[in-house]
Amino acid sequence: MNGRFSIEQLLENKEKLIRTVIIIMIAIAAVFVFFVQPKHSDDGIAIEESSAYDSSSSYDASEDPQVVICDVSGAVNAPQVVELQEGSRIEDAIQAAGGLTKEADITNINRAAVVNDGDKIIIPEKGQVQNGSPAPSSDASTANGQAQSPAASAQQPVQSSAGAGASTGKININSADATQLQTITGVGPVTAQKIIDYRTQNGGFKKIEDLTSVSGIGEKTFEKMKDQVCV
Repeated sequence: MNGRFSIEQLLENKEKLIRTVIIIMIAIAAVFVFFVQPKHSDDGIAIEESSAYDSSSSYDASEDPQVVICDVSGAVNAPQVVELQEGSRIEDAIQAAGGLTKEADITNINRAAVVNDGDKIIIPEKGQVQNGSPAPSSDASTANGQAQSPAASAQQPVQSSAGAGASTGKININSADATQLQTITGVGPVTAQKIIDYRTQNGGFKKIEDLTSVSGIGEKTFEKMKDQVCV
């Protein structure tokens, strides 16, 4: 009896030990699930929220900049209407139109000038005056009757009875046509027509400062063009 009892008691103690070990393991698992795992979950949520915020911030920083549209023609490889970022220069517009041809004459072109929306940029060819008209032939005469060669004519300031000062090379805003007006910095097709409409309705410009009375020409724009115009 004592031997049987001892064996049964030993088995019973072994079962209790196994149950105790199982209970301890379940307790450890419960502690891990309810106390340790939630912290990792919270960290994961925090990372996801941070990523969403960073994505939103990145979108705001990459908004498209404003653009200007201008028409580039003349001695460029691909004359066309081009779209540029605001603040771009005439050089940028030339490159957007395929660059200069071998015949281009940029002697009187300020490639560092800022391009305005609606500008018409005309690059003359060698042997042409800046407004795009061919230079006089070798038998052409000047106002005093003396002959002038094509090469010498091409070096003269832009002059015409319709649109330029006879001695200054400036554009006469009282007589220039729309094409000539568009050679002025800041003047595109729309602004050129507004200048013509203004002088028609008001009997011409009395002084160049009157340009600021034309819709679309403010003080800053006038500062860019005042040295290129006359009355």
